[in-house]
Amino acid sequence: MAAHSYAHYLSKELQKPEIERFAGLDFAGVNLRLRERKMFDDSVRRLAADWLGLPLGKAPDGAVEDALIEPLNMGLAKTALFMPLSSSGDVITAAIASPERGLPVADDYARMVGKRLRLVYLDEETLIGVIHKTWEARNTRAEDVVGDMESDGGEDALSRMAATEDLLDANDDAPIIRLINSIMAQAVKERASDIHIEPFEKQLNVRFRVDGVMHTVITPSMKLHPAVTARLKVMAGMDIAEKRMPQDGRFKIRMGGHEVDVRASVLPTAHGERVVLRLLQQQSGILTLNEIGMRPEQVTQMKNWLQHKDGILLVSGPTGAGKTSTLYAAITAINTPQINIMTIEDPIEYQVEGINQMQVNAKINLTFAEGLRNILRQNPNVIIVGETRDLETAQISVQSSLTGHLVLSTIHTNDSPSTVTRLVDMGIEPFLVGSTLRGVIAQRLLRTLYAPSRKPRELDAETKAMFQKHLPKKYLPKEITLFDAGPCDASPTGYTGRKGIYEMLSVTPALRRQIHDKANDSVLRATAQKDGMLTLFQEGLLMAARGETTLEEVFRVTMMDQIDA
Repeated sequence: MAAHSYAHYLSKELQKPEIERFAGLDFAGVNLRLRERKMFDDSVRRLAADWLGLPLGKAPDGAVEDALIEPLNMGLAKTALFMPLSSSGDVITAAIASPERGLPVADDYARMVGKRLRLVYLDEETLIGVIHKTWEARNTRAEDVVGDMESDGGEDALSRMAATEDLLDANDDAPIIRLINSIMAQAVKERASDIHIEPFEKQLNVRFRVDGVMHTVITPSMKLHPAVTARLKVMAGMDIAEKRMPQDGRFKIRMGGHEVDVRASVLPTAHGERVVLRLLQQQSGILTLNEIGMRPEQVTQMKNWLQHKDGILLVSGPTGAGKTSTLYAAITAINTPQINIMTIEDPIEYQVEGINQMQVNAKINLTFAEGLRNILRQNPNVIIVGETRDLETAQISVQSSLTGHLVLSTIHTNDSPSTVTRLVDMGIEPFLVGSTLRGVIAQRLLRTLYAPSRKPRELDAETKAMFQKHLPKKYLPKEITLFDAGPCDASPTGYTGRKGIYEMLSVTPALRRQIHDKANDSVLRATAQKDGMLTLFQEGLLMAARGETTLEEVFRVTMMDQIDA
């Protein structure tokens, strides 16, 4: 489109109060600013497009082809609110959301590509979505980036890149930054919870943990290792010169408009520093007790525990088992203005409206124990302790429960009965454990089948006998339908996402007497099962019988000693 046509749009008389009242928009300076999002519907979009003299555009179904966006970068497109959409012959259709910001860039873009532009209008939210989708799809595979780097200069180029002295001076087009960005973008796209960067003698391994299972993504040359590690240290606020001691840090990134909190850990190994990045995606939100995978009876049990005014409720399991999500689901269920809920966490993974949350800070000696001690002066009803790691934290939790507070915390144990003995081993008197402990939840996350491609599995006599042996009659399904994973293009593993299984131990009078008598794990487990507790293995069998996962996944995740329990 010619420059004189741009001036035509900018010269319009834009003071139209009646349009402002109808649309909730400020047209001053042609910069459309949304005042009430819910009013910005299709009719208002058409009104805005007509007023600017532009046809109303439509967002493409997929990403815009690379050739059209080659002269741009993502930052410029978002700042100018300008985006080419498609081409036909010597005409390129491009969208703008703000003529004031987009027209000058459109003019420059037309001169660079040597083609005519057909401008259309897209509202800002839609246009930003197109920009994010396009750049997410563009060169996000780390393998492609490494291939480009090697083809551009071979190992000599890799060596020179690794020798960069000041990575802070690098721009966004620097090869190392492109590689790290592509690794993180691919990890977010694949729903990875962790990124592992591991140095070995001859190569550098980059692995993702997706749904609890590790897989290798790329194995670039070891010559890249110093630069990759140094760049990540800079991002995480670590000492770039310290290579002999472990370090921890954190940073935030934005991917496609979503914020991702990254926790970084660096550990010296025989062949260099190993880096692990834990990705916490804020947009995933807080789930309810029903949504995290609890059966209806378990939700009822959990809510009964949460009605107590005092006592301790513990959630156990290994790292990455979803313990924190269970705590958030629990406090969300009881979060009302009538209750004062306070937490001390490391880190604060989700901001919850109406709940006072404190962050652990070891540098100033603000530990779980110290934070818990000070929280008690704030007159809380419910206290959430991110993790019970030591005797001091456990003792303060017990004292808090004895003085009229409900305490929820996590602990690292294999199952529910061993949580009881773990507290005793820490140094808590058995009679205090029995008196204050309300319940224990042990949990694991099982991969769920991708329903469209799952394959029916024949129920043989041996498998049927296993279900009959390990499930009580009241829980044994009348019909057991099992499935195997069916890998496909949409789900290469045949699984998609994970769901929790929960072993819920309630401290009954019989169990409390055995805790007082210092009974071992086996005795406690047998009593809990008589009182109605299902083990993790049994819960896994129920999930498999519902067709949500496979028997192989149940055996992989649940403790094998549960099978013979």
